[in-house]
Amino acid sequence: SFKTCLLSKMLFAGGFSLHLKLLFIFVQLSSSLCFTSMSTSSRESQRYSDRRNLVKSALLGGAALLTFPKLSFSEASIKESLESMGTQTPLVDSNKALLPDVPFVTLPSGVKYKELREGNGSGQVERGNVVYVQATGRMLNLNGAKFFSTKDEKYYDIEGPRPIILTIGDGSVLPGLEEGIIGMKRGGIRRIVIPASLGYKTDIEYKPQPTSILDRKALESVLLNPNRDASLLFDVQVERFK
Repeated sequence: SFKTCLLSKMLFAGGFSLHLKLLFIFVQLSSSLCFTSMSTSSRESQRYSDRRNLVKSALLGGAALLTFPKLSFSEASIKESLESMGTQTPLVDSNKALLPDVPFVTLPSGVKYKELREGNGSGQVERGNVVYVQATGRMLNLNGAKFFSTKDEKYYDIEGPRPIILTIGDGSVLPGLEEGIIGMKRGGIRRIVIPASLGYKTDIEYKPQPTSILDRKALESVLLNPNRDASLLFDVQVERFK
């Protein structure tokens, strides 16, 4: 109808969200299928053709919506997002006590970290050390969706979550994560933000690896899309190192 056409033009021409656009397609598809199911016997011969064309149009419309332009962010907005990240997803220690929020420290490479707990002892992680860490990795582009965690069932044994073992400096560890871990002490906790340039490549060759097939597919969906920011966030606690 004329009203429906007008509404669709307003939706797709304006700055409406993807969810609203997909909801409109779903409503239109449902309404049309219901109308087809109530048709009289004189239209029975056209039902299959109508449904096929309708579904084809809906799929093409959905595909067009999923082609996103490359987003650009100002330095100020990135800084604001990073500074508020600790409040949005607060961390707790092993005793469920809330860790204090602190400003990010920015390294020359672009890696950022928050020293949520300094740890103890005189020694610090450096290149050549074998480090035992509890860690959780998230994709910032997918609203912080988790793709790895030593707290997942895969890493549990009778004593609880097993740490992942990383050798710093041998080329096997995610470069940005390695930079963020260097300088940590035993028992220390950091929140590390890794820019795409120091993150995974398309074949996800570095440690830590995604916990499951679904987690790997989600990470690949970001890495293989040039219009998405592949920045990562890791929460890391050093248990020990040698």
